[in-house]
Amino acid sequence: MSDKTKMLMVGAGAVAVSAAIYYLLRPSEAPKPMTPRGERTEKKPSSKKAPPASVPAAVADETHACGKYKAELIQTAKEICAPGKGILAADESTGTIGKRFDTIGVENTLENRRAYRELLFTTPDLNKHISGVIMFDETCKDDKKFCELLKSKGIHSGIKVDTGLQIISGTEEETATQGLDGLGKRCAEYYKLGCRFAKWRAVLKIGNGLPSEVAIEENAVALARYGSICQQNGLVPIIEPEIL
Repeated sequence: MSDKTKMLMVGAGAVAVSAAIYYLLRPSEAPKPMTPRGERTEKKPSSKKAPPASVPAAVADETHACGKYKAELIQTAKEICAPGKGILAADESTGTIGKRFDTIGVENTLENRRAYRELLFTTPDLNKHISGVIMFDETCKDDKKFCELLKSKGIHSGIKVDTGLQIISGTEEETATQGLDGLGKRCAEYYKLGCRFAKWRAVLKIGNGLPSEVAIEENAVALARYGSICQQNGLVPIIEPEIL
């Protein structure tokens, strides 16, 4: 399989993710079913009466997956994508940040992790260059109330919500991302703490015939479900297929 073909496969996977999320949120506009000959069938007009035009916009929004958060999600997404600004990834796990500390001879303690993150978040003029910060669970819940600190600077707090990778049986050590169980409850909690967007790490490997169709489908479906659950709880989901 050529490199070009492999990249097309990955591109197709990304398109599948976008389409899955779109149709999760807009089920009424799903494609028309196809006949065995590949022709689109026309849906017969429904005998049901259309809802009155006087239905309040607020009620109409409740039928959308993100419900009452729709306007806020749109505004948050615009602010995160502000021109000339980026997102700071400060979501290192306790183990990962410990490896970094080892290189400079710093003990991996809660106090040192807190000091390190506070150093980052209190950088002068940080808000001129950073629109959002992705945090680890420990940082988000820290007594220092980092979410409030960042909000005071006009920076959105984000949170890593997946719980790690699991090898897919029958593949060449390809992985599926875990964390959908209880995700809605966790997202609601993070929203109350001040988070307004989320990250989910989905890994796809390239090379030697990879990624497989199984890996593409597993990760596309998980990303779509993660995205929908986040929106239902007020968090803008970053859809991030990571290519290795």
